[in-house]
Amino acid sequence: MNTNTSPHQYLSINDSFILDHQCTLLPPLTCYHYHNGCEIYLFLQGNTTLYVESNAFPLVRGDLFIFRPDELHRAFCLEDDTYERFTIHLQETFLKDLSSQQTNLTSCFFDRPIGMGNKRHLNEQELQDILLLLYKLGDSIHGTSYGDDLLKSTILTELLVRINLLYQQKKESHSNYMPSLIKGVMAYIESHLTEEILLQDLSNHLYHNGTYISRKFKEATGITLRQYIVYKRVILAKQLLTEGVSLTDACDLSGFHDYSNFNRTFTKQVGCPPGQFQKAAGKND
Repeated sequence: MNTNTSPHQYLSINDSFILDHQCTLLPPLTCYHYHNGCEIYLFLQGNTTLYVESNAFPLVRGDLFIFRPDELHRAFCLEDDTYERFTIHLQETFLKDLSSQQTNLTSCFFDRPIGMGNKRHLNEQELQDILLLLYKLGDSIHGTSYGDDLLKSTILTELLVRINLLYQQKKESHSNYMPSLIKGVMAYIESHLTEEILLQDLSNHLYHNGTYISRKFKEATGITLRQYIVYKRVILAKQLLTEGVSLTDACDLSGFHDYSNFNRTFTKQVGCPPGQFQKAAGKND
């Protein structure tokens, strides 16, 4: 199966599941971001580095990654080169509906610390097996022949079972190519997230000029230090609200401290006010 000449495909079943296969000649202008659902990412070709939280991985054909909701990541192409990858986006509720009492298909996403255990490398046979399922899934999504509607579900379920098994059976260690300065910045922000974080504090802690720190951080992540801090605070606020923490306490405990700013920033990032998000999560203020 030759994947080097695959055309661009964009295929979906519904809002709960999206399969995307892209082969582009220009590098994507991506920055650190996160999703409300889970993502599976399979790399096929290109001169690309993938950043996940405080980790960086130069990619080779057959690298497989999974991301849980709110897990920051970024794919960065180092030059104009053919960049081919498969991505699947799935809502957690959709994964749970496909699961059984015996087989929890969300395990590979959530049974690990955030920013850890994201990567597995597939040997050529494992890669071909996964690609076969991906192409079969793509063919069935818009198929109108007898059985296509059922095949979509069965192929996707088999794919998810195989991926979960890969993460259960393969225990891999990987070198982290994230610059030590950026790891230090992220660690400092994580440990001081609920406090006021000033550029001078980072400069004093990391023994580098603040302007230099800001520039290097933007180069690695594609976003500013302030944007990163906001992302992390909103993600923490979502977790607190889901756990039933009151709106005012969630504001303070996530480092915002000013409710009007919290409400405005949260709404911009999430797409709804914090009260509405908490209600949808089944919690009341």
